[in-house]
Amino acid sequence: MAINEIIIPKTGLNMDDCALLGWHVAEGSYVEEGDVIFEMEIEKTAMDIEADCSGWVHQIAEPSEDKPLPIGTVIGLIAETEAEYKNIQSDPIDES
Repeated sequence: MAINEIIIPKTGLNMDDCALLGWHVAEGSYVEEGDVIFEMEIEKTAMDIEADCSGWVHQIAEPSEDKPLPIGTVIGLIAETEAEYKNIQSDPIDES
């Protein structure tokens, strides 16, 4: 059992940050590894990003084109089991 972080990946050589354009899955949805889960924009190009594991999605970051997010920023979590998902829902995450 595990909780996996959804992070902003480095997809380009000169990439430092990006905008989170939106989620393709709803909070609490079950996703399979390889499913497209969010869209980000770098250098005026939108990219779909896939899940690197299966489980239930817990979204932390809200989409915003005005607030760039650095590479490695945790924007969500994927809980391997439904019980783990329910547990992280009840534990607030400090985003400061």
